[in-house]
Amino acid sequence: YWNESVYSFRAAAQLFDKTANEQAGENPSLLRVTNDQKRGFEKNFLLAEGLPDRIQYRHVITAPSQFDAYGGSAFPGIGDLLYGLKGLEPASPEHEKIVKQLKKHVSDLMIIIQRAADYLKPFPSYDKAEKGNGGSSFKISVLLFLVSFLFISHI
Repeated sequence: YWNESVYSFRAAAQLFDKTANEQAGENPSLLRVTNDQKRGFEKNFLLAEGLPDRIQYRHVITAPSQFDAYGGSAFPGIGDLLYGLKGLEPASPEHEKIVKQLKKHVSDLMIIIQRAADYLKPFPSYDKAEKGNGGSSFKISVLLFLVSFLFISHI
């Protein structure tokens, strides 16, 4: 499932870049919607309950490492949990606890990455022949953006 989430995110990001470039050239009014979508994108990577054993850090992609406060760490929750496994006996209760936390955190990451991929899906746009009514495409896009933004902001 991890690979599916990552591949889905990669495809969504590529489509978003392509669509954003096309919309900016064809319909400058959609540029605002695209920029707002880019601005809100980072919120997808915040974990409401914080990183494992560190509730003060909520960003799952980059945060200080628990064991090296000077350097940032990519996927710090995973790195910190793996570091905590060093030297533990596989049959120990502490090892089992950390493995359980690791499985939950990886599951959370898969959900977050899929949510980010869904957030990047382009809003529908219509060409001038289909519009019929001046700014309906823009209004629909803004409405869809607001609905997705409200959904993400409450997570």
